[in-house]
Amino acid sequence: MRLVTRMMLLVAIALPVCTHADDLESAVKRDKPDRIRSAITAGGDIHKRYSRNQTLLHIAAERGNLPAAQLLVAAGADMNAQDSNGETPMHVAVTYGRLAVLKFLLAQGADYRIRNSANRDLDSHAERTVSEQRGLPSSGGTNPEQISRYLANTIPKLPPPRSSGIISRSSTGSPEKSPWGDTDPDDTITVNLAMYNLSPDKARAAARLALGKDGWILLASESNREVGSFFHRNRDAEYRVEILFQGNVARISYLRDFDHRKDKLLKRIEKSFDRELKSMSGAH
Repeated sequence: MRLVTRMMLLVAIALPVCTHADDLESAVKRDKPDRIRSAITAGGDIHKRYSRNQTLLHIAAERGNLPAAQLLVAAGADMNAQDSNGETPMHVAVTYGRLAVLKFLLAQGADYRIRNSANRDLDSHAERTVSEQRGLPSSGGTNPEQISRYLANTIPKLPPPRSSGIISRSSTGSPEKSPWGDTDPDDTITVNLAMYNLSPDKARAAARLALGKDGWILLASESNREVGSFFHRNRDAEYRVEILFQGNVARISYLRDFDHRKDKLLKRIEKSFDRELKSMSGAH
């Protein structure tokens, strides 16, 4: 009996340990959005590097996995991370003809000016891909000529890549419980704090400053959230906003149980928070 127990222990020690990062990589490769979401929530490392120094976002771009790319970016993945060839996820999307992922990353403000190890930005990389793949069998992605034409027509019309960490303004799908009220699922702003190079304490301090200006009052400061209140005298109405911190991401949400003027107030907090983060990081 002791021998059997000892053998079982040795087998258990020899077995590889499955981590949240492993779950996340597998879910991205297998196109499993629910598993990706669960792995991120469980603490999966969205910044981990894999073969060829690629990130999960590179892998999603290579496979044309748009839902995975959307979830990773919303969780704070670096859209401009470069692999061992100096290529960003957008370079990879161009190489493999993943137009939907390419359009998404451009719309989110990824930097199309970054050059790879061959000194090619996104536009010139697309032109090179056309010449390299001419006459070769289709890889199943969008035709290289079509992608090159798309970039040639689109890039001149784009604003400069975003200099703030504001990633997206989107729907979370369902309200989430908060001690101060349910968040509004139709209005959530995601902020990538990694772009400001600040400690968590300083990012929280920036949130408190943002929620204490322009008529806002800091209502509560808890372990992972800051809550602000704004009272509109003419309407006799109170508006509340929560900034929830989750790793390298901060989410700005309305607390929907309170009357509010969504557009103006949320944009005001967004700009104020970005301004305070930049001020603390020394960015201009």
